Amino acid sequence: MNKDQKAAFEAWYMSDMFLCAPVDTIVFATDDNGYYLDSRIQAAWRGYRAALESQEVRALRKDAERYRHIRDSLGFNLDGAEGIVRFHVSQKTEPGVATYFYGDYLDFAIDAAMEKQK
Repeated sequence: MNKDQKAAFEAWYMSDMFLCAPVDTIVFATDDNGYYLDSRIQAAWRGYRAALESQEVRALRKDAERYRHIRDSLGFNLDGAEGIVRFHVSQKTEPGVATYFYGDYLDFAIDAAMEKQK
């Protein structure tokens, strides 16, 4: 977790909901590993992180579901047969020629393009 997330957690912890002690007695001291010295604060931090990660995991899962829906519902009408091109990824390999990727090939093409951008 980054410093911004820790700062947000500490502000959240200090909110009225968690004021069981006078504000001036709450100390957000950490050890060399970044763990809060106060076990109550450390436990709250773990819960806070789990909630954040859970939201992120849900968002990532939804993105993956969208991608799989698009990927798995590809249709082509390349030879006059029935089909609808709902989505395609093409790469020009030479002037006037396009290579179409679908299914696992689409995954490989995306992975290669992402790796190339690193």
